[in-house]
Amino acid sequence: DTLDLYMCLRILAGASYLDMIWYQVHVDQVRNYIKPVLQAIHQTINNINLPYTLESFEEQASNWASIQERKHGCNPTPGLVGATNGLVIGRKRPTIKELNGNDIKKWLNRKGYFGYVGQAIVGAFTEFLMFEVRWPGATNDCVAFGMSEGRTWLDVMADVYPNGWLSGDDAYSATHGLLITPFPKSQLKKNKIKDPRLYEKMRAFNQ
Repeated sequence: DTLDLYMCLRILAGASYLDMIWYQVHVDQVRNYIKPVLQAIHQTINNINLPYTLESFEEQASNWASIQERKHGCNPTPGLVGATNGLVIGRKRPTIKELNGNDIKKWLNRKGYFGYVGQAIVGAFTEFLMFEVRWPGATNDCVAFGMSEGRTWLDVMADVYPNGWLSGDDAYSATHGLLITPFPKSQLKKNKIKDPRLYEKMRAFNQ
């Protein structure tokens, strides 16, 4: 209803789940209110889609070539169709019921807070092509990506657009032959290189 939508929009705008107390909603129930709203929005708009046809792969590659040359002043990278990255979304300490007998450490991120791990693929114009959040905080990017749509999508790309590739950082180096790290972190730091593909990922994640 209207209250559910309003609460969801408030959360998306940056409000803390604690703010929902003012609407007489218990903090443990906030997720139950906003989840169906987000699902309804996603089903209605449905604008987060990976390319699967030759034409859509070529369109993504053209977009990346254009923005690399026009915005960053570098030679286009042939076949680049997207950039991937992960993030951890903070959450409160899991309850005993949520743990269901599992070790609480699986929800603890390496930076020391509880969270959900998300995986995303973005296009040249910072649009999300894939966005999944469904892993406990201790899951590393390589494992999470391997369980996402992105992993099977790379197999499709290998058949449909074999010259294509996806850009990712060192965490994805053993994931798939078409998921490539153009510059390892050590080289970026040593030579003070700013990889233009990183800018688009950072902008998409608002970092």
